[in-house]
Amino acid sequence: GIFIKDGNSLICERTLSEWNTGKKQNLTEMINYTVENHPAEKYIISVWGHGSGWVDDIEPGHNASIITRSIAIDGHSQSDSLDMWELEEGIKESSIGKVDILYTDACLMGMMEVAYQLQNVADVLAFSPELTPGEGGDYKAITEYLGTVTDEDSAVIAGKIQECNYNSYKSGGSQAAKAPDIMDVVFSVFDMRIAKSNGLFSKFEAAAVKIYSEIDVVKKYSFNSQNILSYDENIIIYIQ
Repeated sequence: GIFIKDGNSLICERTLSEWNTGKKQNLTEMINYTVENHPAEKYIISVWGHGSGWVDDIEPGHNASIITRSIAIDGHSQSDSLDMWELEEGIKESSIGKVDILYTDACLMGMMEVAYQLQNVADVLAFSPELTPGEGGDYKAITEYLGTVTDEDSAVIAGKIQECNYNSYKSGGSQAAKAPDIMDVVFSVFDMRIAKSNGLFSKFEAAAVKIYSEIDVVKKYSFNSQNILSYDENIIIYIQ
């Protein structure tokens, strides 16, 4: 359902039938509904669920049958999910076409390839390059903080969201028991605006094209400490 936070309470505004979270049209509809019924100066999308970022194969050499390069895997819809192209298109095809902050509450989303794919549909990404605890973000603390926001920059807001999450897993935090080793929990913020102004995406694209053009040479330097996976347009180097 769609819930509205009213003080310390959640009010169900709209009851939904079983939605396939892996269908981009549903993401677009949800954005459009929010914009129409709750217009705001800034928009944040939180996508919570299993994620694989840009990883095509979780373990090098393993022919995985699981969903790859995706997020929001729906176990009730034959494990359908939003791949990175669908996530991009779901936002782009909405009435606003772009959000201020895209918060992916999922594993392995903090990759340069993910940022590259989503560069035109969000100003700021809040994500993690690591495996994240299944309990997800501290939405109680996040929504309480968002209720105090006035005119902060999107990057500051995203940083506060990640701070809420990190603090919840620290000793004494609301979710500390769920992540006994805080050193394994990583939360990051990526500002697309700065990346674009510095030409980062064009440099990244040029580097990828160069590496791919010499993939046979690169493969010669694959030692036990490195496993290189290649596919049509992209390369992932796994450092163990």
